[in-house]
Amino acid sequence: MNQYNEYEKLCSTIRNFSTTPILFIGSGISRRYYNLPSWRELLETFTQIISKDEYKFSQYMTLSNKDFTRIASLLESDFNKAWYENPELFILPEHLLELIKQGISPFKCAVAHYIDTKSILNPEYNDEIELLKTVLDTHVTGIITTNYDTLIETYAPNYITYNGQDDLLFSRLQGINELYKIHGSTTNPESIIITADDYENFNKKRTYLIAKLLM
Repeated sequence: MNQYNEYEKLCSTIRNFSTTPILFIGSGISRRYYNLPSWRELLETFTQIISKDEYKFSQYMTLSNKDFTRIASLLESDFNKAWYENPELFILPEHLLELIKQGISPFKCAVAHYIDTKSILNPEYNDEIELLKTVLDTHVTGIITTNYDTLIETYAPNYITYNGQDDLLFSRLQGINELYKIHGSTTNPESIIITADDYENFNKKRTYLIAKLLM
């Protein structure tokens, strides 16, 4: 079945809903259209930045019991120490250096910058992106995503964006044309949910977050 028929099938399904749905967009979208890395691949990349030891990531896997959130915590600690000793380790633009001076984690700033620089649309999927834009513009009420990148903001610019839990919890929602980036965004590195502590704090607020979205 070609892309157009798939699109028509999706639109037909949505038309039969009694209300306009909220769309959830996971990491598969960013990996498909921007060739962005998986969570493991991202952690492996940053491990290689700070260590030439080919077994370093395996060490993190052992120490964390293969828990990616705990690997991210170990990696953040090691990355920040190495970066403060040598900022040439990972070159960051001035606006992110200013955030680091304000106390934001160099690791999260580096992750944000890495994802932004890698966020280039694969031209093979230009037609699909056009169909996605049409769906987002006309067939959904809002979008929830765990992705850090700005693909959705780029192709659905009429949406109001909420970055991270605090932005969502303390804002007045309109209930239409809203993008909820519940794991944070590259536009605000501090909001990025990636370490064990981040997820612990996220889970503590999860009930309030769900309630807010269902209001």
